[in-house]
Amino acid sequence: MNNMIILDGQLTTDHWRTVRDDESLPPDGNLLFGYERFVANALFYSQRPGGLGVILQPEDSLEPILPWLGRLNLIGLHFPRVADGRHYSTARLLRTRHGYQGELRATGEVYRDQLDFMRRVGFNAFQLPESEDPQAVLNGVRSPRAYPDLQYDLLRTA
Repeated sequence: MNNMIILDGQLTTDHWRTVRDDESLPPDGNLLFGYERFVANALFYSQRPGGLGVILQPEDSLEPILPWLGRLNLIGLHFPRVADGRHYSTARLLRTRHGYQGELRATGEVYRDQLDFMRRVGFNAFQLPESEDPQAVLNGVRSPRAYPDLQYDLLRTA
């Protein structure tokens, strides 16, 4: 299993544990919950120690998680298909309109040619499919970007 992610332009070990819906709550650690489970238990989860994260599918609404943005250390936006770009808008809304400052991670069908576009709308972390070599992908995206300050301009105009 590939437990390496690209975070803030560096290859690093993923220190988050995804808690399945049918799994009991682990006592500690950085925990990443599915949307439905998080929304149903947000108050309880927000009071536990450790990192708190939620993963959203494209059809999930941002509204129920907005009150918890200050407590969420990680928001994962899952791309079920390469051609499904709905989360580009979600990422930009989280960063600009809602001021989210935590880790914004793209998961699912996330490939090298998308990373530059994803960084422009606010993603700072990428969990690649197991078929992708994270180091090779990282080496490929380190070339100069055509619009290097666009992401920061988006964040400043929020």
